[in-house]
Amino acid sequence: MEIDIVSPSELNSFSQCPKKWYLGKIGRTGIAIDDSHMIFGREVHKVIGSYFSRISDNPTDDEIDYQIDETFQEELSLKDGRFNQKLQRIISNFKAFEKERRKKWKVYRPVFVERKVVYKPFKGVVDFYGLNDGVVIDWKTGGSAELYDSEIRQGNVYKFLLENNSYPVKKILFCFLDLGRALEVPMTTVGWVMKEYNNMVDMVRHNQFPKRESKLCEQWCPYILDCQFCKMCLWEGM
Repeated sequence: MEIDIVSPSELNSFSQCPKKWYLGKIGRTGIAIDDSHMIFGREVHKVIGSYFSRISDNPTDDEIDYQIDETFQEELSLKDGRFNQKLQRIISNFKAFEKERRKKWKVYRPVFVERKVVYKPFKGVVDFYGLNDGVVIDWKTGGSAELYDSEIRQGNVYKFLLENNSYPVKKILFCFLDLGRALEVPMTTVGWVMKEYNNMVDMVRHNQFPKRESKLCEQWCPYILDCQFCKMCLWEGM
C-alpha cells in the first residue's frame, strides 16, 4: 500500500489509531456508530459558509444578527430535535464572535470560505481565510474547547497549504462555537509537519498498523469488533 496526498483528518486518524485508519482504507465494513454529531457539524459549516456570501463588506451589529438568523432558518436542513439547545448556543456564540471580529479586523468579509486547497503531500478544506489579516479560522461544533496534537496538526497543515499557494498566514484560530471560545493554534515548523507525514508514509510502506486503544474505542470506532476478536478462535472448544 502506498499513500500520496493526505488530509489533516487522515493524518489525525492514523495518529490516533493506525489500525482503524487501515481498516477504513481497505473498505472493511464496521458496525454502525452514531454519526449524527458529524452530520450536524457539517450542516453548521455549510450554513456559515452561506452566511458569508450574504453579508455586506461592513455590516452593522443588527445586520449580522439578522443575516445569521435568516441563513440558519432558511438553509439548515438538519431536523434533529436533540441538537436544538446546542444549535441555539452555537448561533448566539457565532453572533458574538462575528460582532467582535467586525470591530477589530481591517476587512470583515473573508477572501474565501470552505475552499479545498492542495499542495503535495497535503490537501484540506479551509473554513475561512482573511487575506488582509492573514488569519485562518476553523469552526468547531463539538463539546470540547482544548487544543490537542490533532488540532495542532490540522492547523499547521492548513498553514502549509495556504503559504504554498501564496496566501500568507499570521494566525490560526479554532473557534469552538458551542462553548464560545476562540483559541490560537501554536505554529510549528514545516519540518514538524513533514515529519508527521513521513512517519505515516514509513509505517504504511512497512505494513505497520498497530491498534492504539483508548476510552473512545467503543463509542467512536466502527471496527471495535476487529480488535476484540482478531486473535480469538470463535469455534474453539466446540
